[in-house]
Amino acid sequence: MAVENLTLSDFARPSLEALGSSITRPPVDANNFEIKSHEWINSLPTGSITTWDDLAQQFLSKYFPPAKTAKLRNDITTFTQDDGESLYEAWECFKDMLRKIPHHVLEVWLQVSSFYNGLHNQAHQTLDTTASGIFGNKRPQEAYNLIEEIAMNNYQWYGPRNTRGARQGVHSVDTVTSLSAQVDALTT
Repeated sequence: MAVENLTLSDFARPSLEALGSSITRPPVDANNFEIKSHEWINSLPTGSITTWDDLAQQFLSKYFPPAKTAKLRNDITTFTQDDGESLYEAWECFKDMLRKIPHHVLEVWLQVSSFYNGLHNQAHQTLDTTASGIFGNKRPQEAYNLIEEIAMNNYQWYGPRNTRGARQGVHSVDTVTSLSAQVDALTT
């Protein structure tokens, strides 16, 4: 069906065409399949599954209702990097969000833009510098590949900062509090 003829419900409904699995199904010469039964399959009407595509479509419809699909897509497009999260960790989290909804149908440009827009300034600077100035000047697939490369490099060199643990009985304070305490000590 042409995109212009689809309804909003059609976009929310999972489809096999949008799956884009990393596994390529091998051709199968057999005409008979045995599917190990479980509760959900037994609840389907007799004879309602005649092909692998029927089974996959029924499965996706059952476990990805439109509201869940909408929420997961929204989570992807409003992604934000957590405080203290490395670029690698943020990228892995983002890709995990994409894997949770295999039929997300979000084009690469939107994936990359959503990820980039949700990053902290330091990560923006890293990607801009690596992109020779402006990350937004990259084509979508180039940008995706660049994020992947930088994230993997970040992971390779990532390690928690070697800081000394706080000594017992010593409190860490900010500069203003420290100066204020020193001024109070001098005036009393």
